[in-house]
Amino acid sequence: MLKKPTIFMHSNVRERYNNIDFEQMFKAGFKPIAYSVMMLEDTFYFKTKEESIKAYEYFESGDFATREYIGWWHSIDEVEANNKYCSEEMDNIPELIYL
Repeated sequence: MLKKPTIFMHSNVRERYNNIDFEQMFKAGFKPIAYSVMMLEDTFYFKTKEESIKAYEYFESGDFATREYIGWWHSIDEVEANNKYCSEEMDNIPELIYL
């Protein structure tokens, strides 16, 4: 049986992090506590699931979404489950940067 190749989707996480301007997110009242790149998408982690949903709705979905930030929106409690999924499905664990 062939082993799935290792995919380094997270290899540019620090470069991408350095190019993100969090100012608009902070001005809108959202305070992510960690950042990652998961499945080639910016991934923002918040203290609660409720805050992650509100940030997602504000920036990415709905009629009045600003679209300034696009990606995955999670609570910090979901890190372990996300890492497990990425490990099993893509043979990697995304690097996590705490803000």
